Amino acid sequence: MDYSDFLLFVTDRDGTTDFVFPVCLPANNCSDVNSIEVVYNVQQEMCASITGNGDDCTDSENICGTKFDYSIPSVIPAESTADVVVIPKSAFTGTFFGVSPGINSIVPSTLRLGDYNADGFPDMLVVLKYNGTTHTQLWTSVACSADSVSPTRRTFARSSDASAIENVPNSFAATFFDLADDGTLDMIVLSHPTLATATPFQITTIENSVAYGTFFLKATGLSGLCMAWCDTEPKFPDPKPIGVNQPGAVFKYIWSDNNQDKRVTIGTQLSQSGYLALQAPYVYFGIGDVSHYIQYIYLGVPIENGVRFIMLF
Repeated sequence: MDYSDFLLFVTDRDGTTDFVFPVCLPANNCSDVNSIEVVYNVQQEMCASITGNGDDCTDSENICGTKFDYSIPSVIPAESTADVVVIPKSAFTGTFFGVSPGINSIVPSTLRLGDYNADGFPDMLVVLKYNGTTHTQLWTSVACSADSVSPTRRTFARSSDASAIENVPNSFAATFFDLADDGTLDMIVLSHPTLATATPFQITTIENSVAYGTFFLKATGLSGLCMAWCDTEPKFPDPKPIGVNQPGAVFKYIWSDNNQDKRVTIGTQLSQSGYLALQAPYVYFGIGDVSHYIQYIYLGVPIENGVRFIMLF
């Protein structure tokens, strides 16, 4: 069974990184198994109150500490449970497109997540094959309900307002990017003239022109080059080395919702490099329509020799 590549993302806005991945069997046409699984990282949540709630929650001052009391639910058998959501084959109009056009090799299907409507919950772009060609669909995050595939956890459902992206034929990849730098995520679609040819590539951009009235946060973590006063370097280098986008940099921020309960959200910068990742060089957080300020922002970067480095803003 082909589990394709794994995405690490916060799907339910609880400050823990979850797993999202497509499942395809056999890998060349997904005729037997064609599903998306969302596996929730189960661990102690942050205390909603300033004073904390005893031993059943993590104090906000310790959200960047090492945790060993987490658990990852089993995905065998592949069925929905309290902490695993399986979006079945019946929910799709086609099968995952896992073969690169014009190339005689199997390339894993890649899902790409981003908060399209800035409500704080990531949405998803899915490339599917149906009606003799391939199309990209926008799937938005929806709350759990008795009518959805999961009565206990958030899941994804196909958006009915994304005909522009679905009308791009022979697409094989798509991603989110803030093209106008206006705080809303637009979409970029890669396609071919026909499914039988690998070149030339075509790029289609689709503007997200909906005014959602929500807030957002963009953050970029640079590599650890010294701006000045490095121990072994000149005191005032000219030009100053500003570094580049640091792969694996992790942002966490604490905010208060409209009920004045404290919440925490996490995001990883450049978490993937393989399988045509097409990730933005920054971390984008949709905040929603909250009326409170962000209280703290934490940045953690990987350093050699297993040392952790955390900055608080």
